[in-house]
Amino acid sequence: MILSGAFDGCDMEDCQVRFNHHIPLANYPNFRFGVDSRGLWYEYTHDPSDPNHMTSIRNIQRRDARGSSFMFLEPSSEDYIVDQEGDMPLRSIKRIKKILDVGPVLMPAYRQTTAFARSLDGAYDANTNPTDAQKQAG
Repeated sequence: MILSGAFDGCDMEDCQVRFNHHIPLANYPNFRFGVDSRGLWYEYTHDPSDPNHMTSIRNIQRRDARGSSFMFLEPSSEDYIVDQEGDMPLRSIKRIKKILDVGPVLMPAYRQTTAFARSLDGAYDANTNPTDAQKQAG
């Protein structure tokens, strides 16, 4: 579990946007990110001449990739707590020091995440009508 405030002061200097953690889509400054009340968000500039972008966007449009993920450095022991109650221990992360990549994925670890594709004019498909907090991929 990622706790509120875990992204405060997080280093994203070398972060990349990657589809499924493997296919490169963007480096800074061609993507934007931030943290809001729902958590980490990102968006990148789509390049229709880039085959990687087309693969990613088609997967998002078909809803094969409907979530997002991020890869981060393993937190040190003071940056998480473990609840040993129940059958499986639950690790709650208090602080993430560095994020390596973010992006749309086929199988997100957290079902609450989203991935949406904006049309070229910047409007969302009327059928999906996501909230601002859901605008995770652009």
